[in-house]
This record gives sequence, structure tokens and C-alpha cells, in this order.
Amino acid sequence: MKRFISVLLACAMCALFSTSVFAAEEPSQAPSQEVAEEVTTNDTEASERALGNLLATNGGTIRNGMGSIRVTLHSGNFSADFMAVLGYCEVDTLVTCTVRDPAGNIYDLGSVSGNGNSTRTYSVFYAQAGTYTFNFVTGTSHPVDVACYIYD
Repeated sequence: MKRFISVLLACAMCALFSTSVFAAEEPSQAPSQEVAEEVTTNDTEASERALGNLLATNGGTIRNGMGSIRVTLHSGNFSADFMAVLGYCEVDTLVTCTVRDPAGNIYDLGSVSGNGNSTRTYSVFYAQAGTYTFNFVTGTSHPVDVACYIYD
């Protein structure tokens, strides 16, 4: 059931990314584009997923083989899960993802390839409030759309 919902979510994200234009934010070392989507308490209650309640999300396009997407968690949460989903890429490429928490700890979400596929989830006992940076390394210079999630 979780796999089905993940695939369904990935398909929805593909449709979203294929029709959206993202505002660019170009850091000097890791290029990325981001669209911020804040999740309020009411949104969280309505965003029940297979992994639990959706606490925070963000998405964008990774260019030139590397980039990062920042996701802000507005309040701390016990038993949080991190996951990323690949959107559209015109070539089949391997994408590796790690997450850096506000304290500087790094969590490995593994590698994934193929449009619509998701990384493995990484669970932490407690996720403190702050900005989490999802870092991506791709095997191509082609743009790769990604979506990043933090679940309860």
C-alpha cells in the first residue's frame, strides 16, 4: 500500500513539475531552484500520507549535476521521516540524496533512478525545528526535478 501511494504521489509531482516554473536561486557551489510550500497545521491534518502526516515539503530542479533544496520544519517533531521523490528528467540517471539537519547531522537517503521513483525513507527519533537541506548529486548535467518531504 505504501508503494502504491508513493507511486501515486510521484505521478502527481511529475504533473506538477511538468507544468510549473520555478524561481531560481543560484548559490555559488550548489545550483538549485526552489518553490517553497509552507505546511500549516490545517494543511498537516489534511495531508495524511502512508508515512504519516506531512509536516513540511519543498521542490525544485537540480541542474548541472548537483544542487540542494531547503525544507523548513516550523516546530520540532518526534519520529520524523525524510524522503525525496524524483520528478521528470529527460535521461535515466542515478540521483543520490542526503539530508543535513539544522545541527549539521547528515542522513543518507540513498540513490534512486527513474522518473517518479522515491528514495528510501530515513527515520529520526526527533527532528528539531529549523531548515533541513536535501542535497542531490546526479549523474547528468540535464535538469532533474525533485520533491522533498518531512513526515510525522
